[in-house]
Amino acid sequence: MPSYKAKAIILKSYKLGESDKIVKMYSQDGDIISAVAKSARKVRSKFGGRLELFNLVDLELSTGRNLDIINQVEIIKSFKNISSDFYKFVFCEIISKIILKTQVSGGDSSPLLFAPSG
Repeated sequence: MPSYKAKAIILKSYKLGESDKIVKMYSQDGDIISAVAKSARKVRSKFGGRLELFNLVDLELSTGRNLDIINQVEIIKSFKNISSDFYKFVFCEIISKIILKTQVSGGDSSPLLFAPSG
């Protein structure tokens, strides 16, 4: 499986099976990346809290048939203050939904939308 690296913001995640997690991210290239984090929901997961919403992360991924597979994650910037403020959280959720609905995986991308501070 070929692997690649990406810098992305985590927009959405949901459960897959007993211990896996599917994560949707917006990359610096302007693409939507959908990937599986194997065993991410286990207590002793190597991912820990790195795959939390709105984290800016460096990723190492392997290309899969349907979904890519997350091999390694490092946090570049954590935006913990977003989840502690209701209005910030709702605003970021709305922006996430807009990005996920308007950006197409593998289609035309808009890297100009990716401008995190820090």
